[in-house]
Amino acid sequence: MLLWARIESAEGKFKEAIKIFEELKQLFGLAKACYYYGEMLKSHETKRANQYLQKAKEIFKNLNAKL
Repeated sequence: MLLWARIESAEGKFKEAIKIFEELKQLFGLAKACYYYGEMLKSHETKRANQYLQKAKEIFKNLNAKL
């Protein structure tokens, strides 16, 4: 149960970071937050993980950055 509480806490922090980066229009920070959140989700929510990883990829591509 302790592990699940840590996962939920991390998810909340990632979501908060994503929201802040979106509000500040900080695309590189947003892409990094989406990428790391997607990586964290891979172990238990593949569909959502892929959505966040794809979003990060698109932002990085628009910024001409490499993953």
